Amino acid sequence: MNLTPSQDYLRYALTEDGISPRVPIGTPNGDFIASSYEHSESGETTEDTIMKKKMTEKRFLKFNDFFRTSGLEGFEIMHPTSTKFIVTF
Repeated sequence: MNLTPSQDYLRYALTEDGISPRVPIGTPNGDFIASSYEHSESGETTEDTIMKKKMTEKRFLKFNDFFRTSGLEGFEIMHPTSTKFIVTF
């Protein structure tokens, strides 16, 4: 891992496997903004439909990799009569 990213560090870079580079908190030039809105590769809020589609596809790539490498399959209902639920991975 590069612990001193360049000034053009892209926290949400589009990558082949969907997993973007991360640096430890406090790393010089490693700052990024995270909000609940869709964002560009640099973390800037965007309404651009092409970028929104790319980021959605990127998230699905991460899911594919997660299930491929974790060995997990399907889901388990712990308490079928519960009125609340938690989804976790």
